[in-house]
Amino acid sequence: MTDVATQSVRDGRRAGFAMLVGLALGIVAANSPLADIYAIVHHLPLRVGAGDWAIEAPLIEWINQGLLTVFFFLIGLHTNLELTRGALTEPGAAMLPASAALGGMIVPAAIYFGLNAGDAVALRGWAIPIATDIVLVLGVLSLFSGRVDPAVIAFATAAAIFDDLGAVIVIALFYGAFDQFWPLWVVVGGLAGLFLLNRTRRASLLPYLAFGCVLWAGLILTGLEGAIAGAIVGFSLPLSSFPPRATARAERRVSRSP
Repeated sequence: MTDVATQSVRDGRRAGFAMLVGLALGIVAANSPLADIYAIVHHLPLRVGAGDWAIEAPLIEWINQGLLTVFFFLIGLHTNLELTRGALTEPGAAMLPASAALGGMIVPAAIYFGLNAGDAVALRGWAIPIATDIVLVLGVLSLFSGRVDPAVIAFATAAAIFDDLGAVIVIALFYGAFDQFWPLWVVVGGLAGLFLLNRTRRASLLPYLAFGCVLWAGLILTGLEGAIAGAIVGFSLPLSSFPPRATARAERRVSRSP
């Protein structure tokens, strides 16, 4: 095992352990006398910038629109790696996890519809049960890196990725509110830039991140889910033009950045 792979396994285990500890602490806090304090911290207003250029939002929004964007970039990159260099490179190999993810979205939504038929208000929450907790899935799998068959990890990871990306798309299309229409041109510009970079096989990460920021800003301004921009950037990278070790190093640096 190379030094890069060994370090990736160690980083994954540390991240998985930290995630499980944080999850346990959050559950305890939300179901204890600390629940009110937990709610206050959860919605603590944070302001970044000065004057008219400042942005103020609750902590949960900074997490959802900021840190989750980084997380979804890693998810898009993992999917890209599996499709180009991993277990999903063979034609049709991605069909099984994609079908599992599709079934994992349709069946829970159908059950929800059946249980809430006739209640127009409750039916608005039909998308709630379709999302897999991908953070928990990948966190638990990371604890067993090097001990579980890579094919099992690849299947579970791919299925969770397809499911969660599908859930984000559903949220963006059916639950996003178009507050303004002109930022859609910003979204188009970001997507066009990423497409052109991919077609020209540009092997530099910075231009992709720059157009990804444009895409992220456009999605936020239109009221859609900004986190999906991270997944699109990760998926748009032409990894065949990047050296494998450079890709692994970039992934580790991004995963440590939050």
